[in-house]
Amino acid sequence: MALVRYNGKNVYYCNFTSRLMPGINEIPEGELKALLLHPLFQWRVEEGIVVIIPESPEKEADGKKTVKEMMKLIPQIYDHAYLQRIIEGDGREKVVDAAKKQLHKISHQAEGEENEHFGSNSNTKPEDS
Repeated sequence: MALVRYNGKNVYYCNFTSRLMPGINEIPEGELKALLLHPLFQWRVEEGIVVIIPESPEKEADGKKTVKEMMKLIPQIYDHAYLQRIIEGDGREKVVDAAKKQLHKISHQAEGEENEHFGSNSNTKPEDS
């Protein structure tokens, strides 16, 4: 799997099987190679909209990224499925806890805060004083 950072503000559907969320995304190596052949994807890479994250030379004995590297990446991941894969498959307590916190952060609105889309009725007008 390859990691890419998508610097866009929307969800980018690359083809019929991949989508990039803003932030860090995981893409199968073969699919990334195919995407790099497409002129529009190439343009996004050239413009810095999509950044391919190089493989780190430092790896754990089992081939996983180091805990330090994962702790840098996790706050930039907004893909629920990718975070869930980290939670289920990583096995290192610190990494799993960070992924759970990130998943909770992007899945739940902070208590007591209103959001213009959720929790407030946009059809009501403020009372006249």
